[in-house]
Amino acid sequence: MTPGRKNDLIALAVIAAAVAVVFGPACFFTDVLSDDTIYTERRHLLTLTLANIRLWSRPVLGLWGPLTGYSFMLDRLVWGPEHFMFGARLGNVLLHFAAAAAFFCGARLLKFSPVPAALAVLFWAVHPQRAESVAWLSERKDVLILALGLWSIVFFIRFMRRKSTGVFLLSLFLFAATFFVKPAMIGLPAVLAAYLWSRCRWAKPASCLKYTGAFWGVSLLWFAAYKLVFDPVMDVGSRGIAETLAVMGWRYGMYFWKTFFPVGLNPFYPHFSLTENSLLPLWLTGAGAILLLESARRRHTGTLRVHLPLCVCFSAAVFPALFQIGDVDYADRYSYFPAVFVVTGCAFALCRFVRRHPAAEKTAVLLAAAAVLGMGLMCRRQVFVWESQESYMAAVLSAPRPNYRMVITETVRKFDKGDLPGVRKNLDLLRSDYGELSPNRRKIISFFADSLEGVLLVRAGQAVPGMKKLERVLWDPAWELLLCTPYGYPRCVLLTAAGMYQKAGMRDAAAEVYRRTAKFYGAFEPLEKEFYLALAALCLGNKTEALARFERALALSPGDENIRKNIAALKGEPIEKSAIR
Repeated sequence: MTPGRKNDLIALAVIAAAVAVVFGPACFFTDVLSDDTIYTERRHLLTLTLANIRLWSRPVLGLWGPLTGYSFMLDRLVWGPEHFMFGARLGNVLLHFAAAAAFFCGARLLKFSPVPAALAVLFWAVHPQRAESVAWLSERKDVLILALGLWSIVFFIRFMRRKSTGVFLLSLFLFAATFFVKPAMIGLPAVLAAYLWSRCRWAKPASCLKYTGAFWGVSLLWFAAYKLVFDPVMDVGSRGIAETLAVMGWRYGMYFWKTFFPVGLNPFYPHFSLTENSLLPLWLTGAGAILLLESARRRHTGTLRVHLPLCVCFSAAVFPALFQIGDVDYADRYSYFPAVFVVTGCAFALCRFVRRHPAAEKTAVLLAAAAVLGMGLMCRRQVFVWESQESYMAAVLSAPRPNYRMVITETVRKFDKGDLPGVRKNLDLLRSDYGELSPNRRKIISFFADSLEGVLLVRAGQAVPGMKKLERVLWDPAWELLLCTPYGYPRCVLLTAAGMYQKAGMRDAAAEVYRRTAKFYGAFEPLEKEFYLALAALCLGNKTEALARFERALALSPGDENIRKNIAALKGEPIEKSAIR
């Protein structure tokens, strides 16, 4: 074994050990947080069957990414139902290490020596902003897509050195696979073109297009398919293009500065408002980039071939945020990909400085090692935010102004616990303190507050005023905005309304509400689709259809006694107590 190869293996072992020490505790977390309910809580959807494979090929929470679901199915197949949660969490950690290993290999291909490469990768890998992507099980998307994307870059660089068709196809395949996770890598062809321009002095536009054309083709093909099939909404909507660009700028600035000053980290989506959030990070980032490029141009034109491509790469990594997937603005975890290029750029600059001042080499290494240690300690502490519902919500709500969606989530938790004064307080907070949000978001808050007050009134025996509030939401043309609240809450509202309609003899209205429940929850759970459509058929007196749907539901869940009793009641068989509801 050559000394260089041995040093690389030692560096990779150190990176693996650091990742294990910092993120290892997450493997033993047991609580289900937020989106985990969709991805991992419904274990029967993770069994390897053709029906489940088709099921995961549908969009989940507005995002098409079947590989995420398939990876959880693989975890369950390998670890079994008893150890699935441990295996799935370990899978996140292993994928994070795979991305770190790709980062290290890429740095070595870019002529970094082992020690600077290892320090740069460690700084990125154990940074506190990585905690959310690795420790939160639902963010399998982040670790999976970056592992695929970085290895695609590594194999592309290898191809450019050896011109192996097999290596090129492997790089292209890994890139194409990222679109089966989420669209964050759509700008990767720009990264590859920037590499060709900076590292291959002979590269001209025609040459860049020749070697990256297939990657651009995949990106354009995916974009066209996504627009035609899934119809994503550009992140302009009711906010307008000016606010959208401001949010984009905020992302650029915060992803850059938080790489070095990881303060104010907050799980989920930190609240963003043009009137409240300073755009100083954006202006500082832009000014810094301009000064860096001008300095590079004046001192040595060739330096532009390092810093300008890194600016392009960083921009390409953040650009997908222009497309909105869900009702979001900004999140620390979205720095997972862009931070690779921020760290790489700083490592380049530091290595160039040390090369000109050899006496500073040991000092630079010691400072970098101290920074890695500090980031690792902060990151390990941040990992425990994701240990339980209590720690997660405490961290989210500790922000000066939490995201309105998390205030809604906390209100639902208080409602479930019977904390009615807390519910009232939160509803007043939502109505009074979030008035500057976009019209759609204000409507979500209004729907949530009205519907929750309606449910509370119905449960308190005040059916008439309660139903008026519920109907104000359910028969509004935009009622589906209610589905932007926590996953189980719309079911509570819909079933409360359906039950009251049944009691009042309004069977058509009850059937319509049951059909809406089936449409929303049945989109990802065939059992619930059949069950609620059966109840809708019962409301309309169609016992034949109701029986057929209950039997289909029983086939999907043979052990469900409630469904069995419904079937027995419809067949006229003797049962102790009817469960029809």
